[in-house]
Amino acid sequence: MPLTIGNVLRNRYRISRVLYQSPLTNVYVVEDVHLRGNVWAVKEMKFLAMDSFERQKIIAQFEQEVMKMTELAHPNYAKVIDFFVEGQNLYIIREFIPAYDVDTIMRKTTGMMRERDVVSWGIQLADVLNYLYNKKFPAIFFREFSLPNILINSDGNVSIIDLGLARVFQTDNDPGRNLNVGPIDYPCPEQFDENGVFDQRTLVYSLGSVLYHMMTKKNPGQMMFKLTPIEELNPEVSKAFKVIIKKSTEIDPRLRYQTLHDMKRDLQSALKSPEMKIVEPLEKPRKRQEKNSPANWNFLVAGAIMLLAAGIFYLIYKIFFTS
Repeated sequence: MPLTIGNVLRNRYRISRVLYQSPLTNVYVVEDVHLRGNVWAVKEMKFLAMDSFERQKIIAQFEQEVMKMTELAHPNYAKVIDFFVEGQNLYIIREFIPAYDVDTIMRKTTGMMRERDVVSWGIQLADVLNYLYNKKFPAIFFREFSLPNILINSDGNVSIIDLGLARVFQTDNDPGRNLNVGPIDYPCPEQFDENGVFDQRTLVYSLGSVLYHMMTKKNPGQMMFKLTPIEELNPEVSKAFKVIIKKSTEIDPRLRYQTLHDMKRDLQSALKSPEMKIVEPLEKPRKRQEKNSPANWNFLVAGAIMLLAAGIFYLIYKIFFTS
């Protein structure tokens, strides 16, 4: 049964808002009763165990994997601060980020996304993916790299959430646990090769596919590695961005960027390029009129003239029509 507003977990986390609910997963915003003023996000995951032995195995796996997440510290990765188990539910407490996920942003945006925004997000994503890769996580850790798990706040800062959860529910004997299969929404060709290797070039392809999706609103994961040239779907993209997408999504890993750092460097150069369009808002905000502005003086003068005219009219009426 889902929690409701006012419920308290572990005598510490009071539910203040429900963000998402489904049969197996719920997400809440909670207030920290102990550390007052702190607000966190709670992910509640239900699991079904056949017996007590399997239950203990799942819990042990959960604690082992989430403990690794608590050790991560990167500005673009939502910090995990606590975790626990209650009944048939697993709980992860993480940093609460007031932001929209990219999937929602794209659906709410009329037309195409701004290229400068997408390139800026790409730089941040390349940086955090490089950080996580260097932590020696296996391919399955990146399985949930997808638009709903990429958050963007009002300042354009990126945060990744929920990476690593696929591994939580897989025990040592589960098939696929150690396969070199990374992001499932944006797979690269070598992931379907029995002898495929997971390395930075795998994540380069996935990141290139994510940026392609953002700029075209077409999911490249549904194109079976035959991507329509990005300029055909969005003629407004710059030449620099087009080159980056083409290079990052090459079928042959040897032709891609060999590292995420190399891809990040080219994205940074593209952001500084003169051809990168700066789109102005449709309406510029009106300047607030100060007390002594000319517009206010004009209004006062006009008002005085109107009052004077009304007074003269009243005197004429009294003299000629009431005497």
